[in-house]
This record gives sequence, C-alpha cells and structure tokens, in this order.
Amino acid sequence: MAGMRRIHALNFVRTMTVTTVFFLAPLHFMELGFDGLAIGLIVSLYAAAPIIFAFPTGWTNDRLSMKKVILGSLLFISVLFVLAGFVRGVAGMAVLFLLIGIANNASTSRSTVSITRTNRKRIRTGSTASTSSGSRSDRRPGSSSAAS
Repeated sequence: MAGMRRIHALNFVRTMTVTTVFFLAPLHFMELGFDGLAIGLIVSLYAAAPIIFAFPTGWTNDRLSMKKVILGSLLFISVLFVLAGFVRGVAGMAVLFLLIGIANNASTSRSTVSITRTNRKRIRTGSTASTSSGSRSDRRPGSSSAAS
C-alpha cells in the first residue's frame, strides 16, 4: 500500500508540473517569436496526443507494470522538458509537445486505472473513507439501510 501512495504522490507532482508548464508555455512561445498560429498548433498537438495515440499507450499499459509505465513516462517527460529549453523552432517544439502529450497520456491513463482498482478494492473490503455523516453501511454500495 505504501508503494501505491508513492505512485500517487508522483502522479500528483507530474500533474502539477505539466499543468504549470502548459499554463506558462504560450508566454515562452511568444518570447521565442512564435505567432498565434504556431502556438495554437503546438498546444493542439499536445492536446490531441491522447486521442491519436490512445491505442498504442493502452497496449503499453496492458503489457507492462504500472510502475514501469509511470516511471518511464516521467523520465521521458523530464528529458523532453529539458530539450524544450534548447529548441527554438516551431517544428521542433511541435514534435516535443506531441511527444510530451503521448508520455503524459501513458502515465495519466495508467494512474487512473490504478486509482480505480484501489477504490474498488476499498469498497469491496469496506475500508472506504468518506466525508459524509452517517453509519458505515450508508457508504457501501448496495446498502439497504436508510440514512437519517
């Protein structure tokens, strides 16, 4: 269980990092002299990567362990972020952001599967944590007791 907490903590850090970078990326692109069309192309390639590459990343997630997929995608994203600091052209940046989108999709889909499995296991064993008031049976799926 401690391993799962570390994976979820890493996933949280990844999510915050990617969100921050993509919030500030258009400002960096404007400093590099990219026009609106180029910025839109780069951002849309990142956003379209999960749609375009859903099957290959799903195949990878089915065949490798969760730890390998998440750590591999985190390392790949880190290397791509470093490379993005050196790339000055639109084509190179577009390729980098497409690859970042693919790696982000692999880690996101795998961690989502992990969270879903963990929550299902907790529900089956009755160890769900809930903020609602009421008895423990009120929080279990299929419970027939009424909450008062």
